[in-house]
Amino acid sequence: MPCPWVFRGCQPDKIPLSAPDLDFSEAQVKITQRFASRRYNIFLMRAQIRRVVLLMALMEALRVGVPQLVFAGKKDQYPAPGEDDFGIAYWVGYFISYIYLCVFMVVWTPLFSWWVPKDIPSDSCTGKVLNKSVAVIKAFDMAILPLGIVLSLAQYVYYMLLNVVHPNSSGPLFRKPANDHTAWAARILMFCGVKLALVFGYGAFEILEQSGLARVKTMEYLIIVV
Repeated sequence: MPCPWVFRGCQPDKIPLSAPDLDFSEAQVKITQRFASRRYNIFLMRAQIRRVVLLMALMEALRVGVPQLVFAGKKDQYPAPGEDDFGIAYWVGYFISYIYLCVFMVVWTPLFSWWVPKDIPSDSCTGKVLNKSVAVIKAFDMAILPLGIVLSLAQYVYYMLLNVVHPNSSGPLFRKPANDHTAWAARILMFCGVKLALVFGYGAFEILEQSGLARVKTMEYLIIVV
């Protein structure tokens, strides 16, 4: 029987066409496969967007710093958030940093804080090695995270084109486009849905910004909403 959880990862080509206890006509099977293929591609597109948001949040945490992100404006050694410290990625990064810092302190305090030196001079040999290691790891992360974002966006564009060119079937992108009335109806519905999402998303973000409840960067709006 058709997979009821197709939008959670069931591939459309793995869906059985019929079952012995159910009498599916050929038209019903085709309709089921069309929806299965479309939902599977949309599921993959949403997964790429969630991955992009996560990678952008990790970049914000690296840019600002985990302690600064969590304790900004709350302690004397941590200044208030700057002008660029806002947006979806910033607050997702804050949430991830907060959870990470809580787990770190729960593990660090009873196991390491009583025997590891709290202050290591930066001009000492150990301090120089630690600072150099931190700088190298941060540089590597700041180089690999944008690459991951680009790859996720490329996969998003691929699945989006697959949904537009072949809305009713699964398979490779570079083949003859579907040109029947059901394919064009699906394209029109997707186009209308995208337009509604753009209008509603832009209006919602404008209302939240004018109300002082939330601010979203332009790049985040283009990546997440568009």
